[in-house]
Amino acid sequence: MGRWHLFSTMVIACLLLVVSPLSIARGEIFLSKRSWRSQTTLPPLPSHDDYRPPKQLPKHAPGEVRIALRDGTLLTGKLGVKQFSVQTKYGVLSVPVNRLRRFTPGLDSQVALANEIKGLISKLGAAAMSEREKARKRLVGLGPSVLGELRKWRGSDKDDGEKDDGEKDDGHTERSKQMKKVIDQLDELDEEGTDEFSVPTAAWIHGDRIVTTTFTIVGRVSPNEFAFVSKYGLIRVTLADIRSIERDVDDKSKLSRTVQVEGKYLAQRGFRSSGIWLEPGDQITIKAAGAITMTPWGKGKTSTPAGKKEFGWYVNKKIEGGALVGKIGGGEIVKLGSEKTFTAQRSGLLQFAIAMQQDYSQGNHLFPGGYSVHVRVTRATDDDPKPKK
Repeated sequence: MGRWHLFSTMVIACLLLVVSPLSIARGEIFLSKRSWRSQTTLPPLPSHDDYRPPKQLPKHAPGEVRIALRDGTLLTGKLGVKQFSVQTKYGVLSVPVNRLRRFTPGLDSQVALANEIKGLISKLGAAAMSEREKARKRLVGLGPSVLGELRKWRGSDKDDGEKDDGEKDDGHTERSKQMKKVIDQLDELDEEGTDEFSVPTAAWIHGDRIVTTTFTIVGRVSPNEFAFVSKYGLIRVTLADIRSIERDVDDKSKLSRTVQVEGKYLAQRGFRSSGIWLEPGDQITIKAAGAITMTPWGKGKTSTPAGKKEFGWYVNKKIEGGALVGKIGGGEIVKLGSEKTFTAQRSGLLQFAIAMQQDYSQGNHLFPGGYSVHVRVTRATDDDPKPKK
């Protein structure tokens, strides 16, 4: 009897050891399934409601310019010349400094940078993954200005990447694939990027670009060294050291920009920043085009920025599903549709989103496509009547 009792106790203990972990394991499997299901709900997008613009760089005195150097240094002062020459294919032009708005040296004037870009693009096709990754990160670090060169090289790879027997050359194929990754990343940075207080990120070209008060010139600037009088004394800088030279002009009353609002920017999930800071009294004109696929409705149905009643209501009887909406800062959400002109009643960041019926704004519903939104802002002047608070 004693042996039987001992044997029964041992059997029960063994069963407990087996069953307990199994139960726990089943619980973990069940929890992991629940966790997986919850993760299929798309997360909310970042909020821009509390955004505040960085302080604007102070305007400089008449006749002064601001020079941005490639090492990040910003200097304000006066150029030691009253005009400079630009060699173009039509001849030599003389540009007075007091007509200058912006000057950006091209890659032909920045040989070291041009060679670096060429070497980095070449390394995107390297056999070692570590070399490819290092080159990719450096190109992304150069910013959206390098997009023009990348697209030019990628087009060349597509033309030259076929062998006579029709097989792909591995070096060209890998480099082209890596370039696409870099281009996609830089496109995202360029879209998200910039507010009106940032230094513009115009694409690098090979010629020097000079924007005057009346027209734009592309050519070769001389001299290739500038004397610059700052509060620290006389400074000499070469074209290769200069990122840009800017001179303030009086006409900052108008601003225009095109913003892409993809289908992921549903009003319930998060808004797309335009990068434009508005003040009370600013007049805004919106023109939008494009289409998104309204997947939950099936049959390839699409919506335009105007929205449609058949897609339900975001705000009952006021804002249809699929419509383009906007807000200023954390203010009221209003329908913009395909075209709208309005006056800002408050200060804040202009933001866009797509209105959606509540039932389809949650979960893992996707809405391929997007709207291209052209924004034009006319700044309020001191003489304009300000909106009532």
